Amino acid sequence: MTKSVFVALWGKRGDYLALRDIGANHFILSHSRVDRSYFDFFRKTGAKVGLCIDCFGEDGCLVNPASFGKLNMKIDNVLKYKPDEIWFDHFRFDGRWEVRTQKLTEVHGECKFCGGKSRAKVLENIANEVRKYVPKNVKIGYFAVPFKHEEYSDLVNILGQDHKLLAKHFDIISPMLYHRMIKKPVSYIHEYVEYLYNLTNRPIMPIIQIKDMPDSVPDKLGKQEALLAAKEAVKPPSMGVSIFLWEHAVEKNKINLLCEMLDVSV
Repeated sequence: MTKSVFVALWGKRGDYLALRDIGANHFILSHSRVDRSYFDFFRKTGAKVGLCIDCFGEDGCLVNPASFGKLNMKIDNVLKYKPDEIWFDHFRFDGRWEVRTQKLTEVHGECKFCGGKSRAKVLENIANEVRKYVPKNVKIGYFAVPFKHEEYSDLVNILGQDHKLLAKHFDIISPMLYHRMIKKPVSYIHEYVEYLYNLTNRPIMPIIQIKDMPDSVPDKLGKQEALLAAKEAVKPPSMGVSIFLWEHAVEKNKINLLCEMLDVSV
């Protein structure tokens, strides 16, 4: 079972020494903050190491050729480290989805590049080009907006994330199942993993929260609920669980809890 931790690398260097002893066998590191010493440190743990790319900026259109050029530059930089995996975050058109109590906000409107085009097809074409660009020995995954197509049509129409189409080009999918942030019960974690696996027939590794988000809200996520979330996350057909975020665990004195979350079994 994959026991993963997402590490943003915005903390003090000394904060990361404990990561050698938490029982993780997989790390996802932020590409924007990694350097050779950080990468080598995580490589020496014996765990698999992936690097995460923040794909598209808020001010850009995916159809603009310059956007794909910038993405390729990021991929080239990541490949210098020879990671096991590359993870693609914000692999979609822009739009604020994190709190589904209202319609999407801050969306990318139609522009001279994307006007009249199917956003799902645009994103699939980019995924196809990415898969051809990245060497076959490097697995690629993306972070999936965790809603069902039939319940939220704007997932496809506005954000462009048609998971069934994208799955053809990715090796792994990680739905961002921050259940408290999206106002869902803990049981939704397993429910959605099962849904996404049946839809895509791809390995699914849910990523779950260790504290309440965004940072502007007080953290009321307790130990019992966090462990229950981890238990839901690893139920078959899941390949394991990823915890977001190491720095949150340090900030909220939840390192021991993180270890317990990684150690859950079905």
